[in-house]
Amino acid sequence: MRCEDLEGAASGPQGQVLPFMPINDPCVWTASSWDGRHHEFVYTLTTEDLQELSSATSAFKAAADPSSTTATSPNSDPNFSLSKALVHMTKISFPLPQLGPKLLALANAQLRPGGGGRGFQLLRGLPMDKWTKTEALVGYMGVSAHMGYNFSPQRKDGKMVHHLKALNGGGVQYAESTQSAAMGFHTDAQGDALGLLCLQQAEEGGESSLVSAGAVHNEMLRKGTRDLVELMSAEGIWCRNKDRYQHTMPG
Repeated sequence: MRCEDLEGAASGPQGQVLPFMPINDPCVWTASSWDGRHHEFVYTLTTEDLQELSSATSAFKAAADPSSTTATSPNSDPNFSLSKALVHMTKISFPLPQLGPKLLALANAQLRPGGGGRGFQLLRGLPMDKWTKTEALVGYMGVSAHMGYNFSPQRKDGKMVHHLKALNGGGVQYAESTQSAAMGFHTDAQGDALGLLCLQQAEEGGESSLVSAGAVHNEMLRKGTRDLVELMSAEGIWCRNKDRYQHTMPG
């Protein structure tokens, strides 16, 4: 994203922010920045949006199912499973003539580097009460295909989707994402944008929180931690604590 110094000097682009220069950009915000403005980052799907998305979801799922009478090439190959179809999904194979341009416009304005956006977007209204888990996955990937250019694995083992679900159990090794305890702020470096889909609202807890990396950068400068700012601005990939985040966290 394009970031500028508070006095107008360049401090970017993304990945090349110069040390010791505050960032002045829509990507820099705190929780109080959105007081009374939540409506600005929420898009609620219309009835027409939902009809088109549901139809595309059903059509894609049917085409990828070899047993379906509507299956057509190339997905009619019995070895071409739904999983393989999802991996190769594009906005062409999951057409959304009306909703697609809306999703692309939201992504370009708010998520793309250089777009001058806030860096996040909330979509509401997906028919989770009507979709099966498989349909939810297909619909979610379809929306993603129209908001991004391509997919990248979410996990080190190559999986495109990872489920966040509490599987607490004594004596068993679990990833932190399968614990009921709160997770700390972190980044997922597999792609430029990360999508989250809520399948079912938790009885308690389950909230997702976001933080502006630009705001953290500015706060570090304000507190005088120049050494840390310079370190984090250098080239390289930074990983979280190896013992805590290698998907083998004790239950």
